[in-house]
Amino acid sequence: AYIILRNANVLPEEVELKKEIISLQKLIDCCHETGETGEVNSLKRKLTYKILKFDIMMEKRKLNFALGSYKEKIYQKFGGY
Repeated sequence: AYIILRNANVLPEEVELKKEIISLQKLIDCCHETGETGEVNSLKRKLTYKILKFDIMMEKRKLNFALGSYKEKIYQKFGGY
């Protein structure tokens, strides 16, 4: 089922959120390098919202319990936050 959805460019919501979190992190890093502090604050708020939304989604699905001590390692593998 996952392959069919992936081929149709339909990804699970948690994967989409994770991609958005990673792209926001990259944008924040770029803004730090260029010195655009006004944009950084806005992007950090969006990032915080996406992270909270992701964490709540994982809590609802009880995946955090299954992940246990591996949670931090998995987050670092996906780009860390």
